Order: sequence, then C-alpha cells, then structure tokens
Amino acid sequence: MSRKKSGSSKKKELKFISYKKYIIIIAILLICLIAINVMFRVSTVFATSYCNTIYPNVVKVMGAVSSLAPFSVMEVLIYIAAAIVLYALVRLIVTLVRYHRRSNICFFTYRLKKYLLNLVCIVLVCLLILSFNCTILYHRLSFTVCANMTLEAHSTDELIALFQIMSEDANELSDQVGRDDEGIFTLDGIDYNSLCVDAMEAVTEQYPFMTSYYPEAKPIAASRLMSATGMAGFYSPYTMEANYNADMPDLNIPHTICHELAHLSGFIHEDEANFIGYAACMRSESPELRYSTTVEMMIYVINELYSSCSYEHYSELIGTLKPAIIADINSQAEYWREAGEMFGGKLDEAVQSANDAYIKLNGDKEGDVRYSMVVELLLDYYSKNIDGILSE
Repeated sequence: MSRKKSGSSKKKELKFISYKKYIIIIAILLICLIAINVMFRVSTVFATSYCNTIYPNVVKVMGAVSSLAPFSVMEVLIYIAAAIVLYALVRLIVTLVRYHRRSNICFFTYRLKKYLLNLVCIVLVCLLILSFNCTILYHRLSFTVCANMTLEAHSTDELIALFQIMSEDANELSDQVGRDDEGIFTLDGIDYNSLCVDAMEAVTEQYPFMTSYYPEAKPIAASRLMSATGMAGFYSPYTMEANYNADMPDLNIPHTICHELAHLSGFIHEDEANFIGYAACMRSESPELRYSTTVEMMIYVINELYSSCSYEHYSELIGTLKPAIIADINSQAEYWREAGEMFGGKLDEAVQSANDAYIKLNGDKEGDVRYSMVVELLLDYYSKNIDGILSE
C-alpha cells in the first residue's frame, strides 16, 4: 500500500509542474532585463534621470529597512543562498540514488528541471535588481561632469607638486592621531562609522547632486576571509548597504567606508568613489579620518611617482615623509601581502580578475585600473595649489 501511495503522490507531484507558467515568467523577466539595459546603455539622459529621481528613493527605503539590522543583511543573504544551493544539490543526489531505476528516473529529471527553472527565475530577478541599483550607475553622467572637473594629461612636475601638498598634510596630521604600542595608526576609542556618515553629509553640501541619505556601514563577520580576496569593502545593490572589512588595518577603514557610501550616493566608478571618499574625509573634523584618507590616496600618487621619476628623485621625495607614515604604509602593505597569500593566492587572483571583468562588462574599458585614476581627479581638485607651487 505504501509503495502504491508513494507512486501516486509522485505522479501527483509531477502533474503540478506548469511549464507554461515558467515560460511566461522567464519571458517577462528577460524582456524587462533586455529593455532596461538597452535603454540606459543608449541614453545617458534616461540613466541620469533615473539616478536623480527614482534611485535616491530606492536608497532611502531599502537602506532604512536594512539599517534596522545591526549586522550585514547582505552577508546573511549570501549564507542563506549558499545553504539553499547546498540543500538543493544534496536533495538531487538523494533523489538520484533513491530513484535510480529506469522506471523512476523521471522523478529525478522532474526535480532537476524544477530546480533549474526556479534558478533561472531567481537569477533573472537578481540581474534585474542589479541593473536598476548598480549597472545603470555606470551609464549616468559621471561625477567629474556633474562637478565640472577637467581631467587632462599631467606632467611629472604637477604630480610632484600634488605629492608635496598631500605629504605636508600627512606629516602635519601624523602627530595628531592615535597610535598603538608599536607606533602604528589606530582607531581605538573612535566612533569612526558615525564620523564617516557625518563626513559624507558634509561633502554632499559641497556636491549637492549626490544623494543625501547615508546609513552607517556594516562590518563583515567573515572579514578575515574577505581579506584573502583582497577586498576592503563592497556596496550591496540588493540591500543598499555599505559593507567593510573589519579585519584590515585601521588605516584602510575610514576611506573604505566613505568609498562604499559614495557608491550608495549614486556614483559607481571606482576613481570617483575614491575621490568622493577622500573629499568627504578631508571635510571631517577628525584628524584620524583626514590622516588615513590622505595616506591612502597618497599611495596612489607615490605609485605614479615611482614610474615617472628617477629613483634618486623618488627616494628624495619619500624621504620627506615622517617615519611614522612610512611605518603605517609598510604595516598596511605587509598585512595585505600576507592576506593575499592565503589559499596560495588563488582566491585573491580569482576575485580581482572577476572584479576587473565585471567593471569592463559594464562598459568601463579601464577595468580595475580605474581605482588608480583617482590621481587625475586629485590633480584637478588641487590645480590652483599646484599652479601656485609651480609658479614659485
């Protein structure tokens, strides 16, 4: 009796698969996905209008909801998704083992098809959300256009002048910040998350075309694993959260938080987010925020100098930095070197390659080189100061 009942339920279960329903849902999602991507890829006006009107409200609503949780909602969703995938795979294997006979194999194929159809629907929904909350940001008017910034080829002399401006700031601030027993920069005792939100609100006054809602960033529980990928932070378009790596050196944290909040404000290009993060931190009253972001961005300038100057001149310029700054830079570099060597360095390489491919897929041919292009924005930002130095 039990076998007959099992067979009957099996047939009943098979009977309720509606392929027509799935086809209709998939077709609608696919048409919407293609249509929206075509529209904002061919029309900057459409993309910019959406980012200026609808997107800010999406950030406020979704950001307010996710802010109710003290943890990263996106991280929890990743774990749930991984658990569901694992459960589905185990269930498929059990089904195959249990119904491996030719007369019953149709039950396995039924379940496999059902899972695949559900997966296609979920993936299309995720891509649609990604398109509205992230991909479209690549095709809006850029921050540099909105801020009337001019990006031009720079000379080595201009680069040196920029380094001098930033190194003076770093040298002055290095004595005003907290340090641990080893003399390395620390954020102990500082509510840097609130300070970063205040900094972003302040920079929005300078650039009013940015969105004005900034929830506090969320630390990732698996931050050590995150370090192995080389990631300092990420913006979640599914929960409208700014997430950061809580395990990385304190020197990285303030600018990373403001960088991710810059994405939340509607600007997705990495050089622009780097610049917004810098401009925000520099408007803060906290010397820790100003110092850390100055050193962070100055590293990009130093890398440019290394390939532009003679070794003697480069060494001379680096020699103007206080020993405490050099110690902070070396400590940070050592941390990321060791983290990148976890899992044989394969995870770091894979994630960085995927990030580069993703950026290029969205129409930004520069890929992850875009991060270092913040130097061009800094040169424009300090153009008057640089002209003054060069005219002396």
